Amino acid sequence: MINRSIPTRLSDYGLIYESEILSRMSRGSNGQTGYKRLTGQTPDISEWLGFEFYDLVSFHNQEKPTMNDESRRLGRWLGVLHRIGSNFCYWILTDSGQVISCATVQHVTVAEAGTDEIKAAVEQFVQTVNKQLSNIGHVQDTTGQTTAYIKDVPDEIIDTEYIGIVPLK
Repeated sequence: MINRSIPTRLSDYGLIYESEILSRMSRGSNGQTGYKRLTGQTPDISEWLGFEFYDLVSFHNQEKPTMNDESRRLGRWLGVLHRIGSNFCYWILTDSGQVISCATVQHVTVAEAGTDEIKAAVEQFVQTVNKQLSNIGHVQDTTGQTTAYIKDVPDEIIDTEYIGIVPLK
């Protein structure tokens, strides 16, 4: 996560990604995957091979059914989504910091990433996501649990029940 500058608020998606990959890898002396040991079936890893965690992707806005460039948006791939939608449905982080499910996901190619238009869009995306997912302005209660954004917490509570603002890491 550090090497790819992934916001700490996405660590739960990263942990799920790693555990899903590890459960599908052959480990140990018996050469079986954890998935096969539990279910008796050989795991299908095809959904996990297309993307790496936090890959830059493009997807089509689901509000617009057309598959043209106007409905295309940038996002970050967070993992495979199961039990909702069809196969090859993924968790995607949007530029607003929201995580959505989407099946129309494609890589941003090297050729596309080299264009000035995509470079500017990626820079804007990174700035917006980092602002949306930063820890600045979030408060923790005395147990260390992050609770609410500071603007949603009354001033009198901040001084008594809360430690204060969580520092940006």
